[in-house]
Amino acid sequence: MFRQVLAPIAAIALVTAPVTAHAAPGLGSAGSQEETGQHSGDSGLGEGTNLTDPASTAAPQESDAPAQAPTDASDGSVPVAAAQTAEVSIDAAADAVTVLGVTWDSSGTVPTTVEYRVLDEDGSAGAWVEIEALAGEGPDPGTAEAGGARTGTEPVIVAESADIEVRIDRGDADVQTTTTSVTAADEDLAAQADSGAGAAAPTPSAPTTAASRANAANAPLSYTTRAQWGADESLKKCEPDTTSANRAMVVHHTAGATSYTKAQVPGILRGILSYHTQSLGWCDVGYNMLVDRYGTVYEGRAGGPTKAIVGAHASGFNTGTFGVSVMGTYSAAAPAAAVDALGRVGSWQADLWNYDPTANVTLTSGGGTSKHTEGKKVSLPRVFGHRDTSATECPGAGLYGQLSQVRSKAKAGRTGTGFPVPGEIGKFYEKNTSKTGKPIIAQRCGMTDDGCFQRFEKGSVHWSKASGAHFTKANSGVQNAWKRYSYERGRLGYPTGEEFALKDAAGAVAQHFQGGTVVWSSATAGRPLVGAVGRKWKALGWERSQLRLPRTDEKCTLTRGGCYQQFQGGSIHWTAKTGAHETRGAIQRAWGTQKWENGRLGYPTTDEFKSGSTIRQNFEGGYITWSSTDGATIRYS
Repeated sequence: MFRQVLAPIAAIALVTAPVTAHAAPGLGSAGSQEETGQHSGDSGLGEGTNLTDPASTAAPQESDAPAQAPTDASDGSVPVAAAQTAEVSIDAAADAVTVLGVTWDSSGTVPTTVEYRVLDEDGSAGAWVEIEALAGEGPDPGTAEAGGARTGTEPVIVAESADIEVRIDRGDADVQTTTTSVTAADEDLAAQADSGAGAAAPTPSAPTTAASRANAANAPLSYTTRAQWGADESLKKCEPDTTSANRAMVVHHTAGATSYTKAQVPGILRGILSYHTQSLGWCDVGYNMLVDRYGTVYEGRAGGPTKAIVGAHASGFNTGTFGVSVMGTYSAAAPAAAVDALGRVGSWQADLWNYDPTANVTLTSGGGTSKHTEGKKVSLPRVFGHRDTSATECPGAGLYGQLSQVRSKAKAGRTGTGFPVPGEIGKFYEKNTSKTGKPIIAQRCGMTDDGCFQRFEKGSVHWSKASGAHFTKANSGVQNAWKRYSYERGRLGYPTGEEFALKDAAGAVAQHFQGGTVVWSSATAGRPLVGAVGRKWKALGWERSQLRLPRTDEKCTLTRGGCYQQFQGGSIHWTAKTGAHETRGAIQRAWGTQKWENGRLGYPTTDEFKSGSTIRQNFEGGYITWSSTDGATIRYS
């Protein structure tokens, strides 16, 4: 009699180490929106920029196993219709593994029951066993990925040879199979896991990156990459979407047998990749990470462990959640190794996205599940089970009952340092932690001039190659003035130094930027000084000059393209023809009586200067003199 190991796969879990978040547009996002206390986008410094992976960002530790070439797979498809039985012969044996699933077109008559049974060597049949249809799994509704998706059942793992019959109660469907061999590389991975080896040495940046060390046992989180488990990247159908941040972790199980060997796991993953992409039409593996019963973590959906990649594991709640699936059925308790692995992943995610894994979060359903209609706000634990958002038993009663342990392990494994702070901003942070406070969002790059920024408790640090890394205080007068000028995208550009006090103006501060300087005092607010007007003020002596501090922004709305800025002690006017010149006191008031630059005098062409016993200032159309006896006198050319 052929022995069989059958496992309907609902989800597969993968574990990675810390990474930074990035927002790159891709497939449209839906659902899973944070509503309670987490930063949900830029809407401030650096807004509208893409999120990218800085080269120095510390990532989870990859296994040191070599990559393997994609393994040739044997794919099959057998049609089945209502009142008929499809027979599939599977030659899995000890050196191969097969993934089987049933798919159909959702626009036609949809099966309500799909069953399989195993035939013995003598042809006698076992009992019919129902294969669970996909319940709340798949892409979020309305996304490009959903537009190309089919529906069907959970995949079934067949780890040994078997003849299998499949039947449906209505409609038409296809029985899909993918068989891959257990390779020498698969055997090496299994041996490596047995020996406890495999985690690469920490990178130089790892000691300052909390997420790279996060797990319940305070050991580095390591994972097996797609290249190491032999993913065929040509099977991917599209690039998944990336969102700004992950808000929670969703735990799944594969709803099948747990008797697979370590060496068979890579083949199972290759089969799931094929089923999800070629049979169901998804972009890639639906789960972000996969965990086997031995506690090994595997990379699932591609895109980079440091990004908030949108999966296809919890329809309506994919965006902003991280899907981790444990392979096997867990109506009873899951092995301690698997629970510990989930705790390590939870620690890493909580550190990376700066949340308490034992707290709750409010997410908004994007639809795609009968349990929560589109737009419904749902309060959920930060680490929750798939059954919390969909009508499914996943992740099984046993594992679901262990999620409180996962949350506790995740919290215990946190280092408490929050988001990773890589690169040049990280170097600045190490020297200025008391000034900045802790990071509160992931570092974001791809901004103007390939710059980066990261927000901290007390402000933000911006960096570009030309300007270096510098801090602006949160909601300060300087930062708010910079905001009015569109941050680094505007005329001021990036900060080039730190905020400093103006010695001769009590309580006033200033900060230099690439395009000028921002000056703030309680009496004048934050005022940028840019271009020729700014240079003129500095040449006159800054706050020590008779103009003292700026009290307005520069305005360039005057006749003939002129600009001006008002100060506590006067004004500076500029045109391309006349240059920048100050006016103040009695001479300025006299100039005003003849309608400023719009009058016959036009713009000033000099500053004030001594002429005999008078003070004089020249203009385009004449000059004004002043003396203590005669006051101000206008003389036209």
